[in-house]
Amino acid sequence: LTDGQRSIPKLLVYDDAFIERGSWGPRPAGLQAWVLAEGRRLPSATRYEYIHAWHSRDAGRSVIAEMLDAIERSAADASAASA
Repeated sequence: LTDGQRSIPKLLVYDDAFIERGSWGPRPAGLQAWVLAEGRRLPSATRYEYIHAWHSRDAGRSVIAEMLDAIERSAADASAASA
């Protein structure tokens, strides 16, 4: 849950020893910044309408790019830690 609200996907990346090496979520960075700033001042119905429209326009590109980046950074950090 995010702020005790609705369920939102979260990615956690663990190494072989189950040490957390990275994470992503709860939303793409640009959308999350909007939600925490301007979005909080709107009625929830208006806010969620904007969020759904944003996701529709983005078509998952930001989520995929940010998750892949989190995985790649985690792999690089794990490699550096084991060297």
